[in-house]
Amino acid sequence: MTKSQSHFTGKFGSFLAAMMVVSSGSAAALEVQTGLDVLQDPDTTIEGLHRLYMGYSIGDGLSLGQSLYSAAQGDAGGAFFWGYEAVKTWPILRSVDVYTSGFLGGGGGASQVSGDGLMLRYGLGLDVSVSKNWGIIGGLSHIAIDGGDEGATAMSIGLSYSAGASDYSWEGLPIYSVAARSSLGSFGEEVTRGGTSAGLGPCRS
Repeated sequence: MTKSQSHFTGKFGSFLAAMMVVSSGSAAALEVQTGLDVLQDPDTTIEGLHRLYMGYSIGDGLSLGQSLYSAAQGDAGGAFFWGYEAVKTWPILRSVDVYTSGFLGGGGGASQVSGDGLMLRYGLGLDVSVSKNWGIIGGLSHIAIDGGDEGATAMSIGLSYSAGASDYSWEGLPIYSVAARSSLGSFGEEVTRGGTSAGLGPCRS
């Protein structure tokens, strides 16, 4: 792994960690999509890309976030592309949504990208819910990479995950707190004068 790749990996790992921390205290829904784009008649030896998208819903079926695309098929080990992506969904049936997506980013690797590595991707597909949070996605996308594939159509299949603020709630879990009171003050919510006591019991909100 090169120095630039290591730097990128560290940055991306930090971003994912920050997204998870923010999600635990945010009312916005966390949206995740992951899957495989299989390129049809590509101009390079990159035949398939793994896609990982993570974003947050901002309302009206629109979510914004960042994505990582990495080579998953063909003779193109080490190629990856990172950037920003938006996903828009429209419900058409009780458990079926139509979605579109747009990605703008860049990258390279595997000696397959001779230009600046700018990548554009547009996607259209269906998201079929199979449980409260999970869905199966499938559709078509158009991928253009400067210095690589000038424009290739890809078949896409994968999974989607959506988690609202309620999914991070601690309500109902058997969480316990320890309260200690002393003549000098308190580690809990109460301050008493004189005497020392300690207690263990369920948290109360």
